[in-house]
Amino acid sequence: IEDDAWVHLLVEAKKLAYADRMGYARDPKFGDSALDRLLSKPWAATRARAIDPDRAATDVPHAPLDDGDTTYLCVVDGRGMMVSLIQS
Repeated sequence: IEDDAWVHLLVEAKKLAYADRMGYARDPKFGDSALDRLLSKPWAATRARAIDPDRAATDVPHAPLDDGDTTYLCVVDGRGMMVSLIQS
């Protein structure tokens, strides 16, 4: 695969990945995360077929969001290092 075709493939795949994150990322305590589907080979095949090797996608719709679009996480490791992240 040529360098420019490889870059195109990676960019288009990233667009689809971000669309999936926007539509499906959530705390499973508050809704279906669809993780099994998103990690399945059939879903990967569906997303791969959505990539046009000759044209960049200008609109990559995502699944409808539930109420709100903010993601928050807080993590502490064994050494006491902490991260608090809000993506909205």
